[in-house]
Amino acid sequence: PRWDLENPAVKALRGSVGWAMLSVVGTLVPTGAAVLFGFGVEGGVAVFMFAFAFFVLPHALIAVPVATAVAPRVADSWHRGNVADTGLLIERSARTIVPLLALAGAGMAALSWPAARLVGSFGQAASQGYAPIAHAMAWFGAGLLGYGMAFLMTRVLFSIGDVQQAAILITVAAAGGVAIMAAATAVMPRADRAAALALGYGATQTISAALLTVRARRVTGAPTWSAVGRLTIGSGVAAAVAAAAMLIVQRPFGTARIDEAAAILVAGSVGVLVFVALIGPLAGVDVRALRRRGAVGG
Repeated sequence: PRWDLENPAVKALRGSVGWAMLSVVGTLVPTGAAVLFGFGVEGGVAVFMFAFAFFVLPHALIAVPVATAVAPRVADSWHRGNVADTGLLIERSARTIVPLLALAGAGMAALSWPAARLVGSFGQAASQGYAPIAHAMAWFGAGLLGYGMAFLMTRVLFSIGDVQQAAILITVAAAGGVAIMAAATAVMPRADRAAALALGYGATQTISAALLTVRARRVTGAPTWSAVGRLTIGSGVAAAVAAAAMLIVQRPFGTARIDEAAAILVAGSVGVLVFVALIGPLAGVDVRALRRRGAVGG
């Protein structure tokens, strides 16, 4: 059947699609800017994209499944008028994503050198040396938590129909991140161009996460400042201590491929144990809940 284009529901749908497309553009702008700023610097774009592949892996394994699972439940509870359940779903999702991505980001930063030597020894990835790869990985690690939270809050706001404001905030964050990327490429050495791009990309995601979380809090009342504050600070401190432990443990290992693999395995395991020991007291996170299937909304 033909759609009545003057029908208010149809007009609203068309408007939402337009704003959603703007949000897509906003997410693509930082990547396009990275290619632009990296062009002409040997290894700049190649190293950025190489490190980016490791950046999106924990995001895809943690943030994407959680946000995808919770989005329809948020939509259902919100449109039923059950604000309390909506808030509970948002906070449970954050309590899953924040600690896990904080730990993953700490691991990317602390283990960046052995990881760079290990993966860079294959093919031509390290044609400019291992330092550009390691530095880019470390900066990507710093932006990993923001990347995951931005994705979650985008899904939440889209689920409750707040598409226009979400799209505007994503676009604003993209503009801010590109400005930071431009500044970083101006002040950092050319050899670290990929790291400057990673810094700017991570800044984009962190700004976006902050803006979208504030918007979600304003509309739904969740996550509460007390909950998200303790969760973020506690996870950050636990991740920092875990990263320090990983840096110390990896020092005795050599630079051969087998040594780097062992360093990642042993130091990473120690970092996880340290993080698990601290995350409960510091952030109030039940580690068992993170392991249980259905921890989000379950």
